[in-house]
Amino acid sequence: MDTLHGLAPLALVTNGIAAVQRSRIARAAIADRFTAIVISEEVGSQKPDRAIFEHAVAALSTSGAPDPSRIVMIGDGLHSDIKGAIDFGIDAIWFNVRNKPADPAIVPTATVRTFDDLYPLLGIPG
Repeated sequence: MDTLHGLAPLALVTNGIAAVQRSRIARAAIADRFTAIVISEEVGSQKPDRAIFEHAVAALSTSGAPDPSRIVMIGDGLHSDIKGAIDFGIDAIWFNVRNKPADPAIVPTATVRTFDDLYPLLGIPG
């Protein structure tokens, strides 16, 4: 998160019970790295529903809606994160740390297993 923070507005989008998720975020001490924290219970929809992605984009928008071609979802959930992003119409990078089998019906923009693999895709020197 330290590498990505400050390069672009970041949103953390998570499914779950707000009190549990906020506690986890607090313990991880990462809240300050995000422009927006979007929790399904608080917004009334969950990934992969389009509405949670709309809420996240709106929360990141300070001067109108950002260009969808400049938004990327990075997530480890193939069905919730990646399918949701694809259905929403934005790029999706599958962070497949555990080398889970792919689903031919869900084709991410890219798949990475480490942050070192991720950074070049975002234009960040390794």
